[in-house]
Amino acid sequence: MPDTSDHDLLDLAYPYALDAVSEAERTAIEQRVTVADREIEQAFTSVVRDVHDAMGELSILDATEPAPELEARILAALDRARPGDPAAAVPITRATRRPRIRWLAAAAAVVAAAGVAGGIIAQQHGSQIPSPPSASQIIADPDSHTAQAPLDNGGMLMVHASPEMGAATVAFDNTPPAPEGRVYQLWVVPANGDPRSAGVMDQMPTDSAPMVATYTGGDTLAVTVEPAGGSPAPTTNPIGSMPMS
Repeated sequence: MPDTSDHDLLDLAYPYALDAVSEAERTAIEQRVTVADREIEQAFTSVVRDVHDAMGELSILDATEPAPELEARILAALDRARPGDPAAAVPITRATRRPRIRWLAAAAAVVAAAGVAGGIIAQQHGSQIPSPPSASQIIADPDSHTAQAPLDNGGMLMVHASPEMGAATVAFDNTPPAPEGRVYQLWVVPANGDPRSAGVMDQMPTDSAPMVATYTGGDTLAVTVEPAGGSPAPTTNPIGSMPMS
Protein backbone atom coordinates (compact mmCIF):
# COMPACT_ATOMS: atom_id res chain seq x y z
CA MET A 1 0.00 0.00 0.00
CA PRO A 2 1.40 3.48 -0.87
CA ASP A 3 2.82 5.55 1.95
CA THR A 4 0.29 8.34 2.54
CA SER A 5 3.11 10.67 3.62
CA ASP A 6 4.25 10.69 -0.02
CA HIS A 7 0.92 11.78 -1.50
CA ASP A 8 1.89 15.46 -1.26
CA LEU A 9 4.44 14.69 -3.97
CA LEU A 10 1.54 14.65 -6.43
CA ASP A 11 0.73 18.25 -5.45
CA LEU A 12 4.38 19.18 -5.89
CA ALA A 13 4.47 17.57 -9.34
CA TYR A 14 2.67 20.57 -10.85
CA PRO A 15 5.04 23.37 -9.73
CA TYR A 16 7.95 20.97 -10.38
CA ALA A 17 6.84 20.41 -13.98
CA LEU A 18 6.26 24.14 -14.49
CA ASP A 19 9.75 25.01 -13.17
CA ALA A 20 8.09 27.01 -10.37
CA VAL A 21 10.36 25.72 -7.60
CA SER A 22 13.88 26.69 -6.58
CA GLU A 23 16.88 24.52 -7.37
CA ALA A 24 17.01 23.36 -3.74
CA GLU A 25 13.32 22.43 -3.81
CA ARG A 26 13.74 20.65 -7.16
CA THR A 27 16.61 18.56 -5.77
CA ALA A 28 14.65 17.72 -2.62
CA ILE A 29 11.59 16.68 -4.65
CA GLU A 30 13.68 14.46 -6.95
CA GLN A 31 15.28 12.79 -3.93
CA ARG A 32 11.86 12.05 -2.45
CA VAL A 33 10.58 10.65 -5.74
CA THR A 34 13.48 8.19 -5.99
CA VAL A 35 12.61 6.65 -2.60
CA ALA A 36 8.81 6.95 -2.86
CA ASP A 37 6.44 4.04 -3.31
CA ARG A 38 6.47 2.79 -6.92
CA GLU A 39 2.82 3.77 -7.43
CA ILE A 40 3.51 7.32 -6.26
CA GLU A 41 6.64 7.56 -8.44
CA GLN A 42 4.67 6.49 -11.52
CA ALA A 43 1.84 8.91 -10.74
CA PHE A 44 4.33 11.77 -10.23
CA THR A 45 6.01 11.01 -13.57
CA SER A 46 2.63 10.85 -15.31
CA VAL A 47 1.58 14.25 -13.93
CA VAL A 48 4.87 15.86 -15.01
CA ARG A 49 4.55 14.39 -18.50
CA ASP A 50 0.92 15.55 -18.83
CA VAL A 51 1.84 19.08 -17.74
CA HIS A 52 4.64 19.22 -20.30
CA ASP A 53 2.27 18.00 -23.00
CA ALA A 54 -0.25 20.68 -22.04
CA MET A 55 2.46 23.34 -22.08
CA GLY A 56 3.36 22.22 -25.58
CA GLU A 57 -0.23 22.92 -26.63
CA LEU A 58 -0.07 26.28 -24.85
CA SER A 59 2.97 27.32 -26.88
CA ILE A 60 0.88 27.48 -30.08
CA LEU A 61 -1.90 29.58 -28.55
CA ASP A 62 -1.87 33.35 -28.61
CA ALA A 63 -0.77 34.71 -25.23
CA THR A 64 -3.70 35.87 -23.09
CA GLU A 65 -3.99 37.41 -19.66
CA PRO A 66 -5.25 34.82 -17.14
CA ALA A 67 -8.52 35.50 -15.34
CA PRO A 68 -7.91 37.41 -12.07
CA GLU A 69 -9.49 34.69 -9.91
CA LEU A 70 -7.08 32.07 -11.25
CA GLU A 71 -4.20 33.31 -9.10
CA ALA A 72 -6.17 32.79 -5.89
CA ARG A 73 -7.30 29.35 -7.03
CA ILE A 74 -3.78 28.22 -7.93
CA LEU A 75 -2.32 29.59 -4.69
CA ALA A 76 -5.00 27.72 -2.75
CA ALA A 77 -4.21 24.52 -4.63
CA LEU A 78 -0.50 24.85 -3.95
CA ASP A 79 -1.17 25.55 -0.27
CA ARG A 80 -3.14 22.32 0.23
CA ALA A 81 -1.43 20.00 2.70
CA ARG A 82 -2.14 16.30 3.00
CA PRO A 83 -1.35 14.44 6.23
CA GLY A 84 2.28 13.37 6.33
CA ASP A 85 5.67 13.92 7.82
CA PRO A 86 6.21 17.71 8.04
CA ALA A 87 9.97 17.25 8.10
CA ALA A 88 9.88 15.39 4.78
CA ALA A 89 7.70 17.95 3.01
CA VAL A 90 9.29 20.43 0.63
CA PRO A 91 8.00 23.94 1.38
CA ILE A 92 6.69 25.94 -1.58
CA THR A 93 6.57 29.43 -0.15
CA ARG A 94 4.75 32.49 -1.43
CA ALA A 95 8.13 34.19 -1.84
CA THR A 96 9.20 31.36 -4.12
CA ARG A 97 5.99 31.39 -6.14
CA ARG A 98 5.30 35.09 -6.45
CA PRO A 99 7.74 36.06 -9.28
CA ARG A 100 6.28 33.36 -11.52
CA ILE A 101 2.68 33.19 -10.35
CA ARG A 102 1.07 34.89 -13.37
CA TRP A 103 2.73 32.47 -15.76
CA LEU A 104 1.98 29.57 -13.40
CA ALA A 105 -1.67 30.52 -13.25
CA ALA A 106 -1.98 30.62 -17.01
CA ALA A 107 -0.19 27.30 -17.40
CA ALA A 108 -2.24 25.58 -14.73
CA ALA A 109 -5.42 26.79 -16.39
CA VAL A 110 -4.37 25.07 -19.59
CA VAL A 111 -3.47 21.88 -17.73
CA ALA A 112 -6.87 21.86 -16.04
CA ALA A 113 -8.71 22.46 -19.31
CA ALA A 114 -6.66 20.67 -21.94
CA GLY A 115 -9.79 19.66 -23.79
CA VAL A 116 -10.95 23.27 -23.98
CA ALA A 117 -7.52 24.28 -25.24
CA GLY A 118 -7.91 21.88 -28.13
CA GLY A 119 -11.16 23.60 -29.06
CA ILE A 120 -9.53 27.03 -28.85
CA ILE A 121 -6.71 25.90 -31.13
CA ALA A 122 -9.22 24.59 -33.66
CA GLN A 123 -11.12 27.90 -33.61
CA GLN A 124 -7.97 30.00 -33.99
CA HIS A 125 -6.38 27.95 -36.75
CA GLY A 126 -9.42 26.58 -38.54
CA SER A 127 -11.51 23.51 -37.93
CA GLN A 128 -9.03 21.21 -39.66
CA ILE A 129 -5.75 20.65 -37.81
CA PRO A 130 -3.43 18.41 -39.81
CA SER A 131 -2.19 15.41 -37.90
CA PRO A 132 1.54 14.67 -38.02
CA PRO A 133 2.42 11.89 -40.45
CA SER A 134 2.88 8.39 -39.11
CA ALA A 135 6.22 6.62 -39.03
CA SER A 136 5.16 4.35 -41.89
CA GLN A 137 4.15 7.36 -44.02
CA ILE A 138 7.52 9.02 -43.43
CA ILE A 139 9.48 5.88 -44.28
CA ALA A 140 7.39 5.25 -47.41
CA ASP A 141 7.88 8.79 -48.73
CA PRO A 142 10.19 8.66 -51.80
CA ASP A 143 11.71 11.95 -50.64
CA SER A 144 12.85 10.47 -47.31
CA HIS A 145 16.38 9.49 -46.38
CA THR A 146 18.22 7.92 -43.43
CA ALA A 147 21.07 9.38 -41.39
CA GLN A 148 22.77 8.45 -38.14
CA ALA A 149 24.89 10.10 -35.47
CA PRO A 150 26.78 8.69 -32.48
CA LEU A 151 25.50 9.18 -28.93
CA ASP A 152 27.98 10.10 -26.21
CA ASN A 153 26.81 7.31 -23.91
CA GLY A 154 26.96 4.62 -26.59
CA GLY A 155 24.98 3.50 -29.59
CA MET A 156 23.61 5.52 -32.45
CA LEU A 157 20.84 8.02 -33.09
CA MET A 158 18.97 6.81 -36.20
CA VAL A 159 16.87 9.37 -38.10
CA HIS A 160 14.68 8.73 -41.16
CA ALA A 161 13.59 12.14 -42.43
CA SER A 162 11.18 13.45 -45.04
CA PRO A 163 11.94 17.11 -45.85
CA GLU A 164 8.75 17.25 -47.93
CA MET A 165 6.65 16.23 -44.93
CA GLY A 166 8.81 18.12 -42.46
CA ALA A 167 8.84 15.06 -40.24
CA ALA A 168 11.26 12.36 -39.14
CA THR A 169 11.32 9.09 -37.27
CA VAL A 170 13.84 8.80 -34.45
CA ALA A 171 15.21 5.57 -33.01
CA PHE A 172 18.16 4.31 -30.97
CA ASP A 173 20.52 1.53 -31.98
CA ASN A 174 22.57 -0.28 -29.30
CA THR A 175 21.95 2.54 -26.83
CA PRO A 176 21.85 1.74 -23.09
CA PRO A 177 18.77 2.68 -21.05
CA ALA A 178 18.80 6.03 -19.27
CA PRO A 179 20.14 5.96 -15.68
CA GLU A 180 17.64 5.20 -12.92
CA GLY A 181 15.40 8.17 -12.24
CA ARG A 182 16.28 9.76 -15.59
CA VAL A 183 14.81 9.66 -19.11
CA TYR A 184 15.91 10.50 -22.61
CA GLN A 185 14.15 13.51 -24.10
CA LEU A 186 14.07 14.59 -27.75
CA TRP A 187 14.25 18.28 -28.71
CA VAL A 188 13.76 20.24 -31.90
CA VAL A 189 16.23 23.13 -31.86
CA PRO A 190 15.58 25.96 -34.35
CA ALA A 191 18.53 27.77 -35.92
CA ASN A 192 17.40 30.91 -34.09
CA GLY A 193 15.14 30.09 -31.18
CA ASP A 194 14.56 28.06 -28.06
CA PRO A 195 14.44 24.25 -28.08
CA ARG A 196 10.98 22.70 -27.98
CA SER A 197 10.33 19.25 -26.62
CA ALA A 198 9.45 16.61 -29.19
CA GLY A 199 8.70 14.07 -26.50
CA VAL A 200 9.94 12.15 -23.48
CA MET A 201 11.27 8.70 -24.30
CA ASP A 202 9.58 6.63 -21.59
CA GLN A 203 10.22 3.64 -23.84
CA MET A 204 13.41 3.26 -25.87
CA PRO A 205 12.56 4.17 -29.50
CA THR A 206 13.45 1.39 -31.93
CA ASP A 207 13.22 0.80 -35.68
CA SER A 208 9.94 -1.04 -35.12
CA ALA A 209 8.57 1.57 -32.70
CA PRO A 210 10.25 4.92 -33.43
CA MET A 211 9.32 8.39 -32.24
CA VAL A 212 8.02 10.93 -34.75
CA ALA A 213 9.11 14.57 -34.68
CA THR A 214 8.16 17.46 -36.94
CA TYR A 215 10.73 20.03 -38.00
CA THR A 216 11.58 22.74 -40.52
CA GLY A 217 14.72 23.10 -42.59
CA GLY A 218 17.64 24.33 -40.50
CA ASP A 219 16.39 22.75 -37.26
CA THR A 220 18.48 20.29 -35.27
CA LEU A 221 17.20 17.20 -33.48
CA ALA A 222 18.95 16.71 -30.14
CA VAL A 223 18.74 14.19 -27.30
CA THR A 224 19.36 15.00 -23.63
CA VAL A 225 19.13 13.05 -20.37
CA GLU A 226 16.52 14.61 -18.07
CA PRO A 227 14.84 13.92 -14.71
CA ALA A 228 11.97 11.42 -14.75
CA GLY A 229 8.98 12.92 -16.52
CA GLY A 230 11.14 15.20 -18.65
CA SER A 231 11.87 18.91 -18.46
CA PRO A 232 10.24 22.03 -19.96
CA ALA A 233 13.68 23.04 -21.26
CA PRO A 234 16.97 21.10 -21.56
CA THR A 235 18.89 20.85 -18.27
CA THR A 236 21.92 18.98 -19.66
CA ASN A 237 24.09 19.13 -22.76
CA PRO A 238 22.91 16.95 -25.67
CA ILE A 239 24.39 13.47 -25.85
CA GLY A 240 23.74 13.47 -29.60
CA SER A 241 22.27 15.65 -32.33
CA MET A 242 21.31 15.62 -36.00
CA PRO A 243 21.09 18.73 -38.24
CA MET A 244 18.01 18.66 -40.46
CA SER A 245 18.07 20.09 -43.97
